[in-house]
Amino acid sequence: MNRRVGISRLASLGPWLAVVVLLCAGSCVHAEEEPPAEYIKHTHVFRLILQHASHLKFVDSLTKNDDPQHCVIVVLGDPSGLERIPGGLDRFLRMGGALLFATDRRAWNTPLQSYSIRITGEIVACNNPAKIYRGTKACPFIESTPNDSTGLFGGPIDAEAVGDQNRIATNVTSYLAPDFFGVPVLANLPGDCFRVNNKWEPVERFPRQMPFAVGGPVSRGGGRLLVLADHSVFINLMMQKTDNGNARFALRVAKWLTESGKRERILFVEDGVPKSGVKAEQLQALPIPPEIPKPSLDALIGVGDRLLSDLEQEDVFNKFLVDKVPLPRLMRLLLILLTVLVVYYGFSRSRRGRHRLETAAPLLAIAVRRGKPNAGAIELRHQSLVSGNNLWEPARVLARQFFESALGGALASPTTGRVRLPPFQVKLRGLRGWFMAQRVRRLWRFAHQPVPQPVTMRQFRKFARKVADLKDAVARGRIRFSSTPQPSVAR
Repeated sequence: MNRRVGISRLASLGPWLAVVVLLCAGSCVHAEEEPPAEYIKHTHVFRLILQHASHLKFVDSLTKNDDPQHCVIVVLGDPSGLERIPGGLDRFLRMGGALLFATDRRAWNTPLQSYSIRITGEIVACNNPAKIYRGTKACPFIESTPNDSTGLFGGPIDAEAVGDQNRIATNVTSYLAPDFFGVPVLANLPGDCFRVNNKWEPVERFPRQMPFAVGGPVSRGGGRLLVLADHSVFINLMMQKTDNGNARFALRVAKWLTESGKRERILFVEDGVPKSGVKAEQLQALPIPPEIPKPSLDALIGVGDRLLSDLEQEDVFNKFLVDKVPLPRLMRLLLILLTVLVVYYGFSRSRRGRHRLETAAPLLAIAVRRGKPNAGAIELRHQSLVSGNNLWEPARVLARQFFESALGGALASPTTGRVRLPPFQVKLRGLRGWFMAQRVRRLWRFAHQPVPQPVTMRQFRKFARKVADLKDAVARGRIRFSSTPQPSVAR
């Protein structure tokens, strides 16, 4: 098989190899040679990608006899690893070599000084939730620049990835001193970053975005240089996560450094120690962090009380006013505020004292027209009785009409004086006759009772049926009244 054809095929399989690496990193784990706390700081996944996706052969050292056009050097962490470059950095790049240097430590007097590339070693943090990884202020995402001609940072890292899977996350990163020249800036830290001290207290907020990555072709011989201000981008802790683009970015870096298989040998120096290639079996599962219990409401209230108590004891609010607002200016502001309040109070009192026309009330002519009844007195009386649900008056009139028709108007009229119920006979025998006689007596008392009694609509209907039954009994001769009245008080 042609060697060039084999290398190109392996390069084309790079994305699939990266997927295999991620799957292995998430599931398999053997080799308990190193404790997980140390494993997460190492670069097994990155070396596996370089070894398989770019078909690189790891070596312990390089000499001047090695052709730089076929070599890649990766220096992570300790800047002293740059001293292992045979013949010096300038010669290596001028003769077509490729170098990746990444560290968050202070790198001031290094071979990169010839390009004025210096790493400050100062810690950077960010509080913007949209620009940090997993809400951790020590892990800001990287933002590409328009000068990225390498294509390492610009555009989506993977067309099938979504969200943060296309973003490169740092971990306790530093930044480059912004006074270099000759090498373009490829990526910056977010604009909301600030410098912190060892206690993670804010020290200085940056006025602009600070450079994170520089690089590109640096000589006519085809040399390639990439410098990052954080080597933790490539550690196992960040590479084995599936919710960032670090592993995909590492695959892109591997292809760019090797020019898709052109370079075949690699010297990988991690913290000053050369590293060899790895096998997939050497990957370990990341330790699962313990779940943090949610604080109770009482605990949160207690923390808030202690915080406010501390602020009051230190007199923070008064000190802030004294420091930020001078006393003459404070008195002037208070006088202006008092004047505004007095004017507002006087204006509100004056508005309350003025006469207002009630727009919701109707005009006099309309009110009179509405109050005028549209029906006659009898109809209005009927409506009043129905609406009040008390039909005592119609019931009493109905009872008196019964006795007027049975006895005659003179005996039944209340104007002739109060009389007793005239004698009457019921021709029915037994219990039926007794009940009918009692009904006649109750009807007589109701007809001559002067005190009103409540009679609902339902009761009036039953009352009318009973009166009708009594009229039918009189018509049939079952009830006969005597024509001689007996004066007395009605009972």
